[in-house]
Amino acid sequence: MTPEEKRIELLENSIYEARRFIKKAESAIKAYKNGADIFRCVENASAKRASLDLSESLIELRKTTF
Repeated sequence: MTPEEKRIELLENSIYEARRFIKKAESAIKAYKNGADIFRCVENASAKRASLDLSESLIELRKTTF
């Protein structure tokens, strides 16, 4: 894999994770608006996990030396 291909892969993965996080965050907002329990909101837990995955993806993007 060339450096350019690797960079493209990292960028595409970051975009995917960002979109995934946005969808999960929107679901959590909707759940809260519909009266979800703040301590047992499955949608919020899912959004937190997606935010972690996004952070990890961005860390990998910043680690590269290109």
